[in-house]
Amino acid sequence: MKKKFDFSAEMNEAEPIKSNPKNEYLEEENRLLALNIKELASLNDNVHEMSVNLENLVISQKSTL
Repeated sequence: MKKKFDFSAEMNEAEPIKSNPKNEYLEEENRLLALNIKELASLNDNVHEMSVNLENLVISQKSTL
């Protein structure tokens, strides 16, 4: 029967990632990039909706002439 491997010894020897200005900078940069992606997607949706509405308006104006 195999013994279960105990990771606790390795975990005790492993060094935790130390906080340094570069890590904090990268975390903040990643957070801002994720926020920018969401904002750009929302902006893209809004532009598409406006384009469709404008096209419909032009079509309706042509049909009334």
